[in-house]
Amino acid sequence: GDLMQGEAPTPEARARLLAGTRVMERYQPPEYRAELKVLASALGVDYMELMAAQLFGDVWRAPQCSSYAVWGEATADGKCYAGRNMDFWDHGIASYGMVLLHYTPDRGLPFVTVSWSGIINGWTAMNTAGIVCSNNTSGGGQESLQGISTCFMVRKVAQYARTVAEGVEIVRRGPRAAGTNLLIAGPEGAAMVEFDHDRVAVRYSEVGADAWTVMRDYVVAGNVFRWLLLDPGERRQGGNWGRYGTLRGLIRSRYGQLGPEDNLARVEGIPLSGMNLQCVFLCPTDRTFQIAMGPPPASKDRFREYRLTARGLDVIWQPQAPKISWQERLTGRNQ
Repeated sequence: GDLMQGEAPTPEARARLLAGTRVMERYQPPEYRAELKVLASALGVDYMELMAAQLFGDVWRAPQCSSYAVWGEATADGKCYAGRNMDFWDHGIASYGMVLLHYTPDRGLPFVTVSWSGIINGWTAMNTAGIVCSNNTSGGGQESLQGISTCFMVRKVAQYARTVAEGVEIVRRGPRAAGTNLLIAGPEGAAMVEFDHDRVAVRYSEVGADAWTVMRDYVVAGNVFRWLLLDPGERRQGGNWGRYGTLRGLIRSRYGQLGPEDNLARVEGIPLSGMNLQCVFLCPTDRTFQIAMGPPPASKDRFREYRLTARGLDVIWQPQAPKISWQERLTGRNQ
């Protein structure tokens, strides 16, 4: 389909993608392989090509996404809020293939994942315990195809973790594949789990001090490791460059005031507008999320809000176009 043609446009590229998929396939959880075999049979497609559609983000690396979470002292009501952008090449799929999948698995927790048709893992997920998980590709670490793909790791955390700590432990147990900043958030807070094939480093809270205050209870990530490649004694918080710095600055500018109206993920300068396919704002405490998905830039499109339940998704409100910029919100001016 469009995905395989876009990711592997030549016979040589397709052969390389499938070769990598054959190596990686055996390391995926057996229950997910079994599910894909049934799906491939029902669709009448080749199993290994369908598997390649699940794994292409690890076989081919694509570092563009961004994510954050705020909670506790950082928010006005103490609740946890998380935001995430999927910035990736469209391949023509976004106009027809974006889906929300609600799973009620035989084992584990019911969860929702934001995905494309035919892809059973997805890139942003939340379960009925309020655990949110999303991935940002990150380079510079030790990469291997001999591990669980990043997106299947997202699904595994969403399916089985009831707390942030349980999600972190799932990642630690591995086997892990390629370099990733993995956001795991829940009602009690969040962690940014930096990992590659060999190592794991967990940031539970960023602390940014100025002359008057110490700001904690938030985590931020773009596509660069903050801790993983450093010895523990060299690890520091902070930094004001790139989308990491922009997000960090936005959080600090409204520290203690952030709430359900503050979707920082869609603020100009955070999404990569030419390839922003999903913009999601989640409240793990309430099991609710707002989402815009489709052709880029999705962040400027209409958002829908849902509540996750064990039986499915309840619609809270229907599309409305965001009309107020972040700068106008700060000054109190409306269009």
